[in-house]
This record gives sequence, C-alpha cells and structure tokens, in this order.
Amino acid sequence: MKKIVGNSVIAMAVGIGLNTVGMMSAQAAGFNEAMTNGSFQGSLRPRVESVDQNGKPEKATAATLRGAFQYTTGEWAGLQLKAELETVMGIGTEKYNSSTNGKTQYPVVKDPTGGHFNRLFLFHKGGSYTAGIGRDEIIYDNSRWVGNVGWRQNHQTFNSAKIDGKAGAMSYHAAVVNKRMKIAQYDTGEALKSTYFLNGGYDMSFGKLSAYYYTYEPDNDLNISTQTYGLSLSSGKSGSFIYRVEVATQERDKANVGADASVNYAHVIGGMKVSNMKFLLGYELLGSEDGNYSVKADFGTNHKFNGFADQFLSTPDAGLKDTYVTAIIPVAGVKFVATYHSFTPDDTTNFKDYGTELDLVAVKKISKKVSLVAKYADYSADTDDADNPKKTDVSKLIVQAVYKF
Repeated sequence: MKKIVGNSVIAMAVGIGLNTVGMMSAQAAGFNEAMTNGSFQGSLRPRVESVDQNGKPEKATAATLRGAFQYTTGEWAGLQLKAELETVMGIGTEKYNSSTNGKTQYPVVKDPTGGHFNRLFLFHKGGSYTAGIGRDEIIYDNSRWVGNVGWRQNHQTFNSAKIDGKAGAMSYHAAVVNKRMKIAQYDTGEALKSTYFLNGGYDMSFGKLSAYYYTYEPDNDLNISTQTYGLSLSSGKSGSFIYRVEVATQERDKANVGADASVNYAHVIGGMKVSNMKFLLGYELLGSEDGNYSVKADFGTNHKFNGFADQFLSTPDAGLKDTYVTAIIPVAGVKFVATYHSFTPDDTTNFKDYGTELDLVAVKKISKKVSLVAKYADYSADTDDADNPKKTDVSKLIVQAVYKF
C-alpha cells in the first residue's frame, strides 16, 4: 500500500512538473510571438530652414534629416511595449545656432543633432482605454498647453504614468509626470515634481466641450509651481460655421523672485466654410500682470500659435494680444494657407506695439506616404519704441518632405 501511495505521489509530482513546464513553454512561446509579431512604422523628414534676422552677422541655413522608427509589440499577458528610436542628422556644415552648438553668429534654429529613444512605453489597452507607464508623447486638445512640439525635428516627450479613455460621449485623460524631454535635449531631460495633467471632453451635437487642469513644478530649489485651468468649446466637423472659444486662468507661485501671479487667457476663432475653402478671424490673449509676468504655455506646441517666425514662443512679460485672419484655399491639389497677424502687448505701460507678421504655407500630398511642405514667415517689428522687446525683423523660409512607411 505504501508503495502504491508513493508511486502515486511521484506520478502527481511528475504530472505537475510537466504541466508547469508546459505552461512556462506556452508563456515563453507567447512572449516570443508578441515580441516578433508586432507592428513597425517609421518616417523620414528632410528639411532646409533658412532664417534671416536683423542684428545677426550671418544668415542661418539648417539642413537636417529626422528619422523616426517605431516598433510596437504584440500583446503578452495583456501588455504591449512601444519603442521609438529618433535621430536627427545634419546635412553638410552646421550654419545655424542649434541652441547647443555655440554658433551664436547665426539665428536660432532649434534642431540640434543627436538621437535617443524618443518613446519607450509599456501599456495595457482595454476596450475603451489605454493605460501605461514610460516615455511617450502627450497631446491634449489643440496642443496649446500640452503637446509634442511636432514641428521641430526632435519631438517633446514625457516620462509619465497615464491613462486615456472614452466612455460614451465623454473622453478623459490623466497623467502623472516626472520628467520632460525637451526638443533640445537627448540625455537627461528636465526633472519635474508635483506635475499632473487632467483633461476631459464631452461631444455634443453642435461641438465639443473640454475642461482641463495642469499643474507642474520643476524639481529644483526654486519651488516655482504653475497651475492652469480652463474650458474650451469648439465646433464639430459638419456645418459651414466654424468656431472655437477658450478661456483659462494661470496662477504661478513665486513667479518673479518670490512674487505670485494670476493671469488670464482667452482665444476666440470664428469663420466660414465656403465650398472647399475656409476663412477665419481669430483673437488670442495671453494676459499680463502689471508687465511683470505673463501667461506661459511651457509644455505647448507653441509654433502653431502667434506666427511661424517663432517670435512669441515664450510670451514677453507685457503679455500678448494676437489678432489674425486666415484663408485656407486648395488649388490644383495644393493647400495654400495665408495668415496675417497684428501683435500688441496686453500691458501698454512701456510700449504700444510689437509688430505684424505674414505667414504663407503650401502643402502638397504626393501620395498617402509622401507629402511636401513649404512655409514662409515674415515678422516686421515696430521699431518706433525702443522698449519693444521684439523690435527685430525676422524672416524664415522652410522647405521639407515627409515620407512615412
């Protein structure tokens, strides 16, 4: 009897062992399959950007090539990994100030050469949400406050734990962020503490209502924290009338050597669709508090706003009022966009005008994978007032191609 029991125990142990080995083998096979049967995509973006700026002895010419190569694994144990290698290479001699190469005789074109893992993000994708942790791009709404700065060759990314989801007509986004990789950084990045992004939207028949709250603080000894909260309402894709209204408040603790600040933001756009054309009139206010502090969109894709000459990537302390008109007209398969800006300060104590700018863009899609872009920006400064901090004329011409595969 003992022999029978002993043999039975041995048999059970062997069976459990074989079953465990089988399960481990199946898991290993599933892991290997997930790693090797993922999806790959990439893009190449060659660009020549020329900048002529008064006061600089040399004209800048930045010829660069951006390559981005992204691989997303298949699912294993409910998890997937997204990895993107990004590299920016110079073409020929660097005849521009990249902000890191020390060539200050040239105007700035903020595209330093280098490479890194732009994304490395482990995530779980449910039926109506995606949640994960790691480094990834974050883009909310129109990217005014949080974006990837996608125009520059090295995109901005964030180290975070985040969730993006949808429940019926409602969408929601939340992120806890501890580092930002700036567009001129490939290594250490900017450490952050007490940094949270909250954003929600609700789709209605006449448009989308969004609400947001963003708070952030650099991880240093200055203890300067910023909170931005607001609402926006934008029109839907149907209908001939176009509108977008946004209001926000920004509070910065210890904004100027111990002084707190509270400033307001507003952006109103109205326009019409006429056949396949669009015509828009806009007004954007980045408010100032007594000329000492102004609204700052520290994490936004600011190139999209206030002129492609990039004179207002960081708002002057006197604030900014940007009144503009835009026409979008397709002709013979080419989309032409023209915008005229008039820039004035919010606080007019020391000066009354910044200047004006004309922006012209032409976009041609050759195929689903290839497109061409030409962009021209001409900022004409008001030189009548010596206190104008933007009293330098700047013109830019950019030509680029994009190939996606």
